[in-house]
Amino acid sequence: MFTQIHSETDKQQTHASFDYQWRYLNYGNALPDDNNFMNELSDHICELTQLDSKWFNNKHILDMGCGSGRYTYGFLQLGGMVDAVDYTEWGIKRTAELCKDYAGRLNLSRQDILTWDKPNNYDMVWCFGVLHHTGDFKTALDNTINKVASGGYLFIMAYNKYSYQGLNDELKNLSFDDKVVALSKTHDNRQLHGFFDASSPSINDATNIDYIIKYLSKHKFCVVKKHNRREVIMKREKDIIRTDGYDKNIF
Repeated sequence: MFTQIHSETDKQQTHASFDYQWRYLNYGNALPDDNNFMNELSDHICELTQLDSKWFNNKHILDMGCGSGRYTYGFLQLGGMVDAVDYTEWGIKRTAELCKDYAGRLNLSRQDILTWDKPNNYDMVWCFGVLHHTGDFKTALDNTINKVASGGYLFIMAYNKYSYQGLNDELKNLSFDDKVVALSKTHDNRQLHGFFDASSPSINDATNIDYIIKYLSKHKFCVVKKHNRREVIMKREKDIIRTDGYDKNIF
């Protein structure tokens, strides 16, 4: 269902691509400099999770692949206690900068989702646009699942199959700078980040959200709401196995 094979070169290129985008393309639609997006972020999170804003207060939340930190900021704004992780140096830098006013409720760490297999009991794990760029979708998903508490929530956004494959193939032999130049010929400045994010990484393993839902249902998750072909919020059924509480020494 989630089988992919990638070279070490592909993995290194994907890592470098994301480090580049958070360093040089940290602007655009639905990013921290988008005032409309940021002003509506709390409501947006509540809509995606189907939870009231009061639910988030003092909840332990993991932002798995935080990127520029936009959703980390939103969870902190809602009163959450947030652990934010990213594979890239510049993702962590951008998140620290954006969320500096909430530093007392934020832990930041560089982690590789494929090797970070330590379980935990978060009230919510948020994984937006990450799994399809790891190169091993199943392992990444398993390492995400094992951090959700009994009765906790898991939000996933993953590309539906072949979402941006054509554009990825078209740009794959270009340098990062040349990709930006090529994309700027057909997209305005506010769209550059989104299309670079979707097309630049060599690893872009889109799947079917229904496959993910089916897999998660075997791990005692039920659908709260499937928003579209890419986004779903699910809740882990309460059981007697995972009742040891949140581990503050997760890192």
